[in-house]
Amino acid sequence: MVDKDLLQNLAAMSELEKLNQDMKLPNEIMTPEETLQLPIETKLDIKNLTKWPDEVVLHDNNLKLFYVVHCVVSDDDSNIMEEYDVTLDSIKEFDEWGWKKIIEDDKLLKTMKLINIVIKIKR
Repeated sequence: MVDKDLLQNLAAMSELEKLNQDMKLPNEIMTPEETLQLPIETKLDIKNLTKWPDEVVLHDNNLKLFYVVHCVVSDDDSNIMEEYDVTLDSIKEFDEWGWKKIIEDDKLLKTMKLINIVIKIKR
């Protein structure tokens, strides 16, 4: 069973971490021209992104936007147990800084951070 105080402390640390972030995810959308100039299959670093690609324009051109997320799984003592990157087709539940924290079925905390986007041809 996960310790309630531990989870509250982790949540408080997460909020402090967000306050120390100097960059939120962009909220502007690129023009169709800007969007279509983006290289396909190249990972674009979120730190360098000032506007989101226009997903409607991508869709109309048989392209799709994917999100590369870095995941860290901690053990009961908050030590890093596992780290890996995964590509997702949606980031709806991430916050405005690109973070998501969830408790897995195994009761371990997983922290996810959006790090890159990739444009691919829809299959």
